[in-house]
Amino acid sequence: MERRRMLLGEIDLRTAIGIEIGPLASPLVLKAESDIRYVDYTDTETLRRTLRHPDVAPADLVEVDIIWGQRPLHTLLPRPIDYALASHVMEHVPDLIGWLLELHACLRPGGRLGLVIPDKRHTFDVYRQESGIGEMVEAYLEQRKMPSRRQVFEAMALSRDEPADTCWRPEARGAGLPAEMLARLPTALAWWKEAARQAPRYIDAHCWIFTPDSFLDTAEALAALDCFPFRIGLFAPTETGAIEFLVRLEAVARGEHEPVLRSI
Repeated sequence: MERRRMLLGEIDLRTAIGIEIGPLASPLVLKAESDIRYVDYTDTETLRRTLRHPDVAPADLVEVDIIWGQRPLHTLLPRPIDYALASHVMEHVPDLIGWLLELHACLRPGGRLGLVIPDKRHTFDVYRQESGIGEMVEAYLEQRKMPSRRQVFEAMALSRDEPADTCWRPEARGAGLPAEMLARLPTALAWWKEAARQAPRYIDAHCWIFTPDSFLDTAEALAALDCFPFRIGLFAPTETGAIEFLVRLEAVARGEHEPVLRSI
């Protein structure tokens, strides 16, 4: 409940309307608590059939109310919403800028966007480079609908599955790449060459890699491009032993936001 309060602020769920993106089996807000719609990229049955989380039972997935893909999300909602929630979702979206702007179009002025974002230093992304603004702009201009082959390659080749407590140890990120990762690189390259000969297809991956500091750098850069029409209402860096940080964004008019760091 404390985490949810941090993400939403003082919003009264009993009178608010909102959405939660990609809740799977663990929604932050239940239907009995608020007028909320669950959003995902496909229907519930497909999610159950393709579920890759061994600790989640397919039958436990909540029913998807809105499939976000072919039409702008705001056209699928009855009116501007008071809040949106996305836990461990933002890093998966192929076009980060387009995703943020489309969510902004759904929110009323002052509406909240609560984000839970993995901190790459304490997840399997520990060996991947933080995402740059150039690639985000490229994805936006391309209106990218699926992860790039480079992003999929890096996810395949450079991911390392470690428990959170191991990643927090000072020696967790040593010099050089681990031997098992080096051994995996040729396989990843062979996959990439084969994929390049075939028609593009959607392969889920972490497209965007953040630390708390790099997220703030990204927000500043996007604000300078008028692509971040939010103020930061709350910023909670990764706590010791955790793998994620929390951000609460508040929708403002495009072109009227204050400097990102000053809004924290």
